This record gives sequence, structure tokens and C-alpha cells, in this order.
Amino acid sequence: MLTALPALAALALAPTAEAADYPMQAGLRGRYMTIPDGFVDPYIYDEPGAERPEVRAWAAGVEYTLANPTTQWIFYAERIVFLVDDGYWDDVEDPPDHFDGQWIAPSDAFGLVAIGANAGKDIPITDDTKDVWVDFHVSGGLGLGLPTGELVRWRAGDNYTDDPVLDAECRPDDMATVRKDECGNDGTVNLPPVMPLLDLNLGFQFHFTENVYLRLEGGLHDMLYGGGALGGRF
Repeated sequence: MLTALPALAALALAPTAEAADYPMQAGLRGRYMTIPDGFVDPYIYDEPGAERPEVRAWAAGVEYTLANPTTQWIFYAERIVFLVDDGYWDDVEDPPDHFDGQWIAPSDAFGLVAIGANAGKDIPITDDTKDVWVDFHVSGGLGLGLPTGELVRWRAGDNYTDDPVLDAECRPDDMATVRKDECGNDGTVNLPPVMPLLDLNLGFQFHFTENVYLRLEGGLHDMLYGGGALGGRF
């Protein structure tokens, strides 16, 4: 038994094929996110004088990756900040009613603190024995977002809604686009405590020697996005 200990110690300290098959990566990531107007038009009006704001956001965070020969496991944490201006939100109805919408004003901190995990694969495009090589990257997974900030709202007067406004005596016959300039707000929009995130990613990962990677990608992160990640491999 004692004579076997030196051999076991040498085996434990030596690099093994199994350990080499599990490289790790850590890096920084950033994304620009948007929902195209064509996706929103069937549900929310965009009318002259009551234009709907664009839905945009940016995300920045960190990622940590474990990989074996067949699968990458990517874990991330990030901050998502929505770049949505104050504006009028009126749901599409039949017949149309352009008076019952709400004026929504996001706070500066409105966004999400998100964590999630993706499973993916890198498919070699160029020779990975060179100092620089390129892979095609595909991955997908789920995440959770904790809302931050708030959405302050003004609703239409009592003549246009069954949900009484808080400042009911101010301009009771006017729509929200008028009341938001002359009346107190009607509270905040109730947000869910946790929001799910769906991830679908496609892109190219560039490797510089064995230690540095740059990934350029796009896809779905609850919104359509384009972005990238830069980090090291060890």
C-alpha cells in the first residue's frame, strides 16, 4: 500500500487526457437588443400624435464556460438596461379605440438583473492546430431576470376605462396623452417578480493561440440581438 502512494500522487498531479478535454473560459460580454416594429404592430398601435416608442436595450455582463469535446456549458450574469422612451401604449382592438391606452414613463433604472445557462457547440471551420482558428458557434438555453426600476403610468379618464384612475378628478374626459401633462400619475405598472429569458445564439468564435477568444454572435435573448464576448481560456 505504502509503495503505491508515490505512483498515485504522480498520477494525480500529472495532466490527464480527461482534464485536457475540459477547458474553461471566462470573459466579458455585451449585446444590443431590439424588438422590430413589425413584431409589435399586430398588438400595439403606432398612430400619429400618439407614437409608440421603440423597444431597445443593451446588456453587459460576464460569462464562464466549461467545455468537453461535444458540449459547451455557458453560465452568465448580466445587467440589462432598457432604452425605451416615454410614450403611448394602446392595444389593438376591433373596432379601434385610440383613447383607452396608457402613457408609460420608464425610470432610469428600468431593466433586469439576469442569470442563465446555455448549452452549445463549436464546429471547427478552420484548422485548430494553427495559432488562429475559427469555429461556428451555436447554443441555446434559459435564464431568469429580476426587474429593476419601475414603469410610471397615466391612464385615460374615467369615461374610457373600467379601472378608475388615481387622480380621477383631473381631466376625466381626456386620454392619457393629455392627462400626463396636467395630472398626477396613476401609479406604476405591476411587473412580475421574475421574468424568463429564452436564449438562441448563432455566431463565430475566433481563437488567438490557446488563450484568447472573441465571439461575434446574434440571435434571440427574449429580444433580437447582436453582440459579442471577449475572454481567456485556461
